[in-house]
Amino acid sequence: MKLLIGIVVLAGLSLVGVVIGIALNDSHPPGSVSRKVDVFEGAITNVAVAVGEVQGVGAYDWNCTDIGGGRTQCDGGVRTEEYGILNFNYAHKMEEAPCIAPGDQLRVTILDSKGQALVERRN
Repeated sequence: MKLLIGIVVLAGLSLVGVVIGIALNDSHPPGSVSRKVDVFEGAITNVAVAVGEVQGVGAYDWNCTDIGGGRTQCDGGVRTEEYGILNFNYAHKMEEAPCIAPGDQLRVTILDSKGQALVERRN
């Protein structure tokens, strides 16, 4: 009975080790899909928008300025079918989430009519 309990405990610890190893591994084999998601908070500054969600593609990233504390303030362009190009002004930590880049697949969630928004990028 003690042997059986020992085997079960050992198997459980091995499984936990594998799960932790997978969670800590940031590398992805060639051809694999990463599941990292970056979410940026900011505001649409160039057009009137309505609350809702739109899909878009990164068009540009301009005017990046160091604002201290490892954070950068940027204007990122998001090309959408509904609004054309949205200028998204946002702050982010470069080491955690690089700037929005041309070609990035993006989802824009417009939170209010003033343009407050979240932009989600899947890598």
